[in-house]
Amino acid sequence: MYGSESFARQQLSDRLPPRNLLTLGFAALAAGVLWFITLATPRGSIPLMCVMSVVCGIASSCIWAPLPATALRNLPLRQLGAASGVYNTTRQVGSVLGSAGIGVPLTARMTAHSVPTAEPGHLPASLKAPYASALTGTLYLTVALLVIRAVAAAFLTPIGTALGSASPPPVLTRKAAA
Repeated sequence: MYGSESFARQQLSDRLPPRNLLTLGFAALAAGVLWFITLATPRGSIPLMCVMSVVCGIASSCIWAPLPATALRNLPLRQLGAASGVYNTTRQVGSVLGSAGIGVPLTARMTAHSVPTAEPGHLPASLKAPYASALTGTLYLTVALLVIRAVAAAFLTPIGTALGSASPPPVLTRKAAA
């Protein structure tokens, strides 16, 4: 599975500009999470959730490959090492804050639905609906953030565009150089 996804991602990244791939990835991931929200019920279909997981996985691969390249592409070579470290540190901090940003509302919604803690691995039938409601309500925040990222990715500058310019720099031909 990973090999076929990797091959597809490589083919897409060779043909599409990074901003298009990022926009596609964020939009597809938002659609996948929305699909998960519709399936996350006590009677949700496990096979359809597996298909949704594949969709989200492919969408994620359209995000994680071009994102660092896009973030670091206009930097001079001597700054790439430090910039890569800053990028990865920021990504890790963002992951921690994102987990907390989802965990806090999930806990609050579970408390609001009076969902008590249960033994690990076992959720009584009477708690399945309130838990699913708390989970899906929290995931709408994730969808909103993914949509914002898709819109932001659509406005990334094309490769080769100098910062602050609206179009790529002109290419000199022999006539122009003479």
